[in-house]
Amino acid sequence: CTQTHNKAIQGKAMAEGSKRIITIGITGASCSGKTTLSKSLLKILPNCEGIQIDDFARDEEEIPLNPIQNLKDWDVPQSIKWKELYNTLMEAKKTGKVQVHHRFSDVSHGPQTDKLNEKLMMDTRERLYEKWGKDVQFLIVEGFLLLGDIDLDCESIWRDSKEESNEHSFVHSGSDSKDSWRLKIANELDYKIFVRGKRETLRNRRESRRNYSTSAGFWEDPPLYFDKIVWPAYKRIHAPLFEGGDVENGKVNREEEGLKHLQVLSSEDGEMISMIETAIKSIESFVSDELSK
Repeated sequence: CTQTHNKAIQGKAMAEGSKRIITIGITGASCSGKTTLSKSLLKILPNCEGIQIDDFARDEEEIPLNPIQNLKDWDVPQSIKWKELYNTLMEAKKTGKVQVHHRFSDVSHGPQTDKLNEKLMMDTRERLYEKWGKDVQFLIVEGFLLLGDIDLDCESIWRDSKEESNEHSFVHSGSDSKDSWRLKIANELDYKIFVRGKRETLRNRRESRRNYSTSAGFWEDPPLYFDKIVWPAYKRIHAPLFEGGDVENGKVNREEEGLKHLQVLSSEDGEMISMIETAIKSIESFVSDELSK
């Protein structure tokens, strides 16, 4: 490496071979397209590894029971092993490798990424490898709740969800501190993408799925699960990220700590291929700026 390059990467996460590691967090609503976007970027970005939050879900018998709906609630922060996720992330940033049993799953529950990537693969992938292949390694962390108020307790989420109104009055739990899992994880992500959509669109997509893979096998949503469990929890946990608590249309609340370098994408704006292209363009701009420092 040249002296200029060494100066640029000083104090940054490095992999073997002195590659600069860029971490990208991709999160958002259920069925917004975040997983499809992540799998596409895994195939396009140079030297890219991935971690999926779903791999850190607790066993089904440990999933909290929502007493109001009398249903297992997979959408509260207590359903995820955050400490294990954080340790895996830190190890990957140190070594540049993701442990085999935590690598991004190949199981698809969205459009086929091979077809989506077909138009991008030849030009974009080769161009980025030529540009960064020797100097940069990417690490994608994907999953719901990644930037949300994951320090909230179940009871607060269930109570506030039951009292949900149209006033978007939810505020942050106030638990951001040195012990906050939200900030510990968010501060390790160099660039962040939040994918959102309209409630009706997301409901239709969710209800079109037959089941979800879990540690015990497969989970199938009971009737009205989206409206009773998924959407209320999503709205409550992510409301502090957006002005007025408006998770559908609100601007990013830039006063919230841990939201630096956050891009919001809407799955309502057009085809997935367009969202992938927008994400690549923004990532390319961010990385170029970072490497020029």
